[in-house]
Amino acid sequence: MNARQLRHTNLFAAVLWTATAMLAAVATADGETMKPSNGQTGKPAAATSAQSGATLQKKARGAFLAYMNGKARGFGMTGTHYASPSGLTQSSRSTPQDGLKLGLAVTACPEALKVWSTPSRDFSIQGPNARTLPVKNLVLVAAEKKLAPDYPCLGGKGGSLIYSDHHRAQILLVEVRGMRVLLSLMAFGKPNFDNIYKSARELCDMMAALHDGKEPQEGPNLQALVEGQGGYAACAVPSEADAGGLLRTLAKSPTASRYPASTSKVMTMLCALDFVKDTEAATVTVAKSDISEGSGSTFLEGDELTMHDALRIMMMESSNSLANTVARTVGRMILAQGK
Repeated sequence: MNARQLRHTNLFAAVLWTATAMLAAVATADGETMKPSNGQTGKPAAATSAQSGATLQKKARGAFLAYMNGKARGFGMTGTHYASPSGLTQSSRSTPQDGLKLGLAVTACPEALKVWSTPSRDFSIQGPNARTLPVKNLVLVAAEKKLAPDYPCLGGKGGSLIYSDHHRAQILLVEVRGMRVLLSLMAFGKPNFDNIYKSARELCDMMAALHDGKEPQEGPNLQALVEGQGGYAACAVPSEADAGGLLRTLAKSPTASRYPASTSKVMTMLCALDFVKDTEAATVTVAKSDISEGSGSTFLEGDELTMHDALRIMMMESSNSLANTVARTVGRMILAQGK
């Protein structure tokens, strides 16, 4: 690969964000105004209560999505729009470059780093259907097979959508030549979908070459990924001693717009951690409206677990149901605080 083919960029680790950048009217983010019942609707009390509950849940989801998108703008993710806390939608968009910025935000948050690096383990579910739930960290399991031992994976999140075609997004934190390196890849088409970890390995090889002072060579899987309307970006995470320095990056088609899929859950996690400081003390309860198809274990209405465990299961096995539960719970906090 020559210099014209390979785009080198310098990005700052500008991941700090303040709540003052929030939207002014987040409580009415879905375009409706929540009004208390005046008791004159003629509807039965139970029906009125259920309708009020559904309206509040819709408000909470809208508030959470507005917060997600405000936070994304704060991170400089100019090519990103979230339409779902789980990523199970064709309405969300992001780019490899924005995936890199999202990953940098995780590296600046110690609790988030712990969440996405949690190894496979059992979790305790309380409530009317109490049980022990074994959960695998899908990213760590796949990376152990496909990247280790050359490039140990320190955490990450993947996502995929299969509609008219195959779409896949991947954010990984790996170790390359003793450096922490972030990778962000977005793929389109089944071959590129299937070969995402091969592409990730080739990107690790390129970062290793940069470290060694050699010219990085783009491998065949990365070439196919870009030719298939995807893109990639990678950077070395700055050390604490060099936190203000420029980040050496590699990128090609870094603004390719694709579905973020379940990498959306990384932002969902970061938003939740803004509002819940003691995740082991806080609990969440799965509502019927939270239960969703797609990846992850089956959850039942009334399942109770700590926010600590909910975030880990959501990230480890990509639970769409728990992403919805977390968003609804935190969305109500956002509404209560009037942000």
